[in-house]
Amino acid sequence: MIERKILISICALFALAISTAAAPSASAETTSTTALTCVDDPVFGLLRGEHCLVSGGGVQDHSLTEIGENVTTHATVGNEKTKNETTESTSFELKATIATIPVAINAKQVMSTDGAWLENKKDPTTGEHYVFGEGKINFTQATLTEPANCEVEQGGVKGVVETNLLEGTTKGQGDGVLFKPKVGEVFAEFKIVGASCIAAQTIKVVGSVLGTLNGATTEFQHGKVTPAEGTTGQGTLRIGSKTGPKAGIEGKVTITAGTNKFNENPGATHPIVTKTVLT
Repeated sequence: MIERKILISICALFALAISTAAAPSASAETTSTTALTCVDDPVFGLLRGEHCLVSGGGVQDHSLTEIGENVTTHATVGNEKTKNETTESTSFELKATIATIPVAINAKQVMSTDGAWLENKKDPTTGEHYVFGEGKINFTQATLTEPANCEVEQGGVKGVVETNLLEGTTKGQGDGVLFKPKVGEVFAEFKIVGASCIAAQTIKVVGSVLGTLNGATTEFQHGKVTPAEGTTGQGTLRIGSKTGPKAGIEGKVTITAGTNKFNENPGATHPIVTKTVLT
């Protein structure tokens, strides 16, 4: 692979990164991405701060170590210290308008459940290198900021929403990472409850969502222009069915190579980022 990399991030759920693919030939190159661990390196650092950001403030004090192809690495996704990079966490918000009623659910803590993982992969047909992973995401301390008098509940537990098993990949996604259910189309299912809640019902969130990357951080923006006018503008995340009301999420997560239950990449405890390469 000819390195020519634009460091981009890979965060939310389980380090996944890969870019637009073109079939390889004698006259064409395939743009790919690959996942790397980000390590503290004050001498040869290229990335900034503990989230290994490509852009923004901070000292360039981290460098990269590539993860081998098909090496399964345990990954942890979380929103710790993402708001101000090294202090506060960014809360996560799901927004939708259901039967003319604006609904907004805010979760203060986001964390993948045990068993999330990622690998660097290669498409045998196109030659594209990409990152693929799987895991569930747990949203806790979740409340409804609108409408009033409502609470969120899953499995009889209030304030908690856990997704179904998700796949994350950057294959064919350019500088983005796509999350979708591994089986079927239901991203997550939960209830809105409350004796006087005007939006009380069971909610199914279906479809997929694309995040943008910066260092070890993946960002989802409800209504911003990039990409495709934010997660709502993408129109791929819906309430109830693929033709239901559009939904959007907003927040930031980082992906870290954590304690490795697979014992295939021992000792990895660093943020994970991706870089664009030509093959």
